[in-house]
Amino acid sequence: MVGRRGIDVPEWQQNQMITFEVDDLDGYWGELPVKDLESAFPGVKFREPSEFPWGRELYIIDLAGVCWHVRQSNP
Repeated sequence: MVGRRGIDVPEWQQNQMITFEVDDLDGYWGELPVKDLESAFPGVKFREPSEFPWGRELYIIDLAGVCWHVRQSNP
């Protein structure tokens, strides 16, 4: 069994994205090391904040391969 519900669909998981917006991307990024997610969930990956025309984003790849986009829009 994979996960709590026994769901394992790699094709879907590797192409899934979740996006949510925060008011303070630097503050959010600064909280991640304190949570020690890499130790609690070996294999999770992080990409530091990057600049884009629409704002800034950081990425988290979870254990299922889902890419989480955490963004802060330009004012």
